[in-house]
Amino acid sequence: MITNFFKFLLKKTLTEKEKNFISKNFNTKKNAQENLIESVDKGMFIPLELLKSVGIREGHPTYEKMKFLYEEKDRIKREELIAKYGKEIADKIINRDVWEGMTLDMLVESHSDWSNKSESFSNGKLKVKYFYDYSKNRLGNAAYDFEVSTEDGIVVGWKDRRTRGTKNN
Repeated sequence: MITNFFKFLLKKTLTEKEKNFISKNFNTKKNAQENLIESVDKGMFIPLELLKSVGIREGHPTYEKMKFLYEEKDRIKREELIAKYGKEIADKIINRDVWEGMTLDMLVESHSDWSNKSESFSNGKLKVKYFYDYSKNRLGNAAYDFEVSTEDGIVVGWKDRRTRGTKNN
């Protein structure tokens, strides 16, 4: 059963802007540790890597509390996905798998952090390509390591330039 307390905490994630503020405005490691500990005590989700970067490691009460909260958040998310899609599809979404026939809702649950998207309409179908993992190529142009193609909200193909994997129709 999902408690209201954890539903509340799920909404208190640290934004990129907050992360940048924390890393730029703490002039000493001790100052950063104190402020991050205070933030965790207030219920803010702080990335474990950020805690580690200022010397708060496994075994420290603040680190263990945050680790527990992330595990609880993952457990709650898994329960919600199982209730919505069933165990098999929930496992695929959690593993960030992409498959032909996947709905747009499933794609958003699995890969919500796209860098760019392009839309076109042809042959009576809405075609959308979602691009992930932005980088710049040797000429300085935008490049993406992962691309997912959909037609009318259903995944029809993908390209993974990291592993050279492709499934396109």
